Amino acid sequence: METDLKTLLEGVVEDLIDARFQADVAAAELAQHYRANPDLRTFSIPSLNISSVDVDLRFVFSQAESSPVGGDNLSGVESVFEGLSGSVLRMRPVADAVRNRADRDKLKKNLEARFMRVAKSDRSSRIEDRQSVMRDQIKKALSAAKVKDLSATDLKTIDRIVAATDTKLTAAEPRKRVVRPRVQTAPEVLSELNPDAISRISFSVDLTAQRWQEIEEQEGESVQQLVDE
Repeated sequence: METDLKTLLEGVVEDLIDARFQADVAAAELAQHYRANPDLRTFSIPSLNISSVDVDLRFVFSQAESSPVGGDNLSGVESVFEGLSGSVLRMRPVADAVRNRADRDKLKKNLEARFMRVAKSDRSSRIEDRQSVMRDQIKKALSAAKVKDLSATDLKTIDRIVAATDTKLTAAEPRKRVVRPRVQTAPEVLSELNPDAISRISFSVDLTAQRWQEIEEQEGESVQQLVDE
């Protein structure tokens, strides 16, 4: 099994927490059955009380993966899109073909969906490639809105809109790239390696850190608060 180290650690912790949660849910359901049955009421309720788990992970680094971050939260993207859609909707053939508000809103939503795909794409690609994709997306949106017979002047207008939009989009929030280490954890892979090549991470997961407790306030009312165990 190959994955990135972050996903591996998150998966282990989330699975342990979920296992404790499912055990508590089962115990709570059993408690209700025991309470409702006079024959069972005198017996202890079985439960799985896991307080903490010690984890010892063995793995080997295989390669590094470079991935973009921050692309789903681009600041200023909305204003960049408004500029693009406004420029496209003001084009003469578009204004002539899309006259009513419903059709304009439909075209704008189509443009937005296509624009967001470009906005979230890898900005490390060549400028010419990015602008070519954006240009094609605009033409497809116009075709879907039945805007036909674009003149050479119209195509140049689209080129100017695309170039201006790409510049604003790049300035909105440059995307950063983070290198994530890839790791192998499969026993059959580790068993064939020199022990010195195998890395280890040991940690503990506390599964009883806090609990809900009813606390009585001065006015006599009770409130639920999370308190440390």
